[in-house]
Amino acid sequence: MAPVVAMCTGAQPKLELRARCLIDDPCSFAGETIRVELELINAGDKDIALPVEYFRRQGPQVILVDNHSSKEKRLGTGPSRSYLFDQMQELAPGQVVRIPWMVATHEIDSFALRPVDITIVFVFYLTPQAPLAEKRFVSVPLHVTGEKNW
Repeated sequence: MAPVVAMCTGAQPKLELRARCLIDDPCSFAGETIRVELELINAGDKDIALPVEYFRRQGPQVILVDNHSSKEKRLGTGPSRSYLFDQMQELAPGQVVRIPWMVATHEIDSFALRPVDITIVFVFYLTPQAPLAEKRFVSVPLHVTGEKNW
């Protein structure tokens, strides 16, 4: 997995988020669902408590950015599973949590100009119930291209 170091704001600067396509690396769009593996990594020297099951079920916030036009589209996250947010799991230093995710074909087809050249930004909010100005998060971009019209 080619590391793309995540941005992390707030009090947990030692948490990294990485993303890679499971089919192709680098990612290419060939008219099919893009399957991604996201990795949350404790890159620090102390344990970090995270709501891992919440992240697995709720998933990341996904933002599509068309690199031709710079327009953005935020994808829906489905029904809230906030009841899982209090179920914390400790990540020891160096420990990795892998979370599979998908971006559906129709989301890209209905958004991206051709040839496809988009950035998919995955965001995990570490404090989802906090006011927007106080939210801490990790995010990572993933570049996706496609040569053909679908």
